[in-house]
Amino acid sequence: MGFFVKMLTSHPVLSRHLPVQVSLCAALFGCVGEADLVFEDVERQPAVEGRPPLPMPLPAPMELPSFVASPVVPTSEDTGMEPPGGSASSPPVEVPVEQPAVPPACEAFGPFGTPEAVEGLGLSGDVLGPVFSADGLTMYFSELGSDENIFSATRQSRGAQFQQAQQVPNLDLDGSQEGTPFLSFDGLSLYFFSTRPGPGTQGNRDIWLAQRPSLDAEFGAPTVLPAVNGPGLEHLPRLSRDELTILFVSSRSSPNAFSNLWMAQRAHRADEFAAPVEVPGINTAAREEGFSLTPDGLTLFFASDRAAELDMDLWVATRASTSADFGAAESLLSLNTTEQELDPQLSPDGTELFFSSSRAGNFQLFRAVRECIRP
Repeated sequence: MGFFVKMLTSHPVLSRHLPVQVSLCAALFGCVGEADLVFEDVERQPAVEGRPPLPMPLPAPMELPSFVASPVVPTSEDTGMEPPGGSASSPPVEVPVEQPAVPPACEAFGPFGTPEAVEGLGLSGDVLGPVFSADGLTMYFSELGSDENIFSATRQSRGAQFQQAQQVPNLDLDGSQEGTPFLSFDGLSLYFFSTRPGPGTQGNRDIWLAQRPSLDAEFGAPTVLPAVNGPGLEHLPRLSRDELTILFVSSRSSPNAFSNLWMAQRAHRADEFAAPVEVPGINTAAREEGFSLTPDGLTLFFASDRAAELDMDLWVATRASTSADFGAAESLLSLNTTEQELDPQLSPDGTELFFSSSRAGNFQLFRAVRECIRP
């Protein structure tokens, strides 16, 4: 057993992905509300209805244009349009009504298709841990070469090819590693692990936080996230939409073997998290990690070497309600190979599953698509 642990911790990729059991159970959701644990869905405001006619003999009022709010934060751009009828010398201008950009939610999904390599990133090292902005157009991840650093890449629309990856400024420190990023729902906070030393650090790998004032600004210098780090390894932070609950992987002391899944909560975003507690009933000696939970909380994708398998594969587990336990997990046979599959992550609309795989020699990102069945 000692040799096996030494082999895992010495491998540049496997040591980064230490085990965590992520079959989330009712005890977890008993601590926080269902809405708080929706990590990936995108809320949008409904279209604004037209202004009703005034109850007096005035010229017929014009219908105002409908709009859909930005998927992350609304912009402050002024349209520059003069109100209809604003000039006495010009007749009112008819404004076309914009069609809502949000399609109805999917009633169900078809099976995942054949995975395809994610092209266009322009990176040669191991690419790991993809996560998305709320609109699904910006992907954050890390590249592991001689060092591990955090990158981002954008695309014009869902399903389009990503543009050349760019290293995220202000996060890297010479001689340290930074990885497993998580972008907050509003896009203003980036959580990640770093091996750098600094005030408040506890172990070899701690969770850090970088923030920015707006979506078009760079992230500021990161600071260690208080209260959640321990003397071992902490990584893979995943937060609720309101950022009041954090789940993460830790190798701190536990009755369960290897690394486990822990959680901590706080009352307000300005507060420090309370002392972390181990998520009860879900941690085992098997290696489970890299989870992605659907918006309704009923389906969990994760990577595991369970069933005495030597390689990591992608698995899925479902449950009837958020107060129920997940049922038996099933292997995603159409996506797995005899190589390693890690870090599954659904796109915000649920139609794309991104993951990292070593099937091509080193770890690269792959994407599998499934059909959205609408009501």
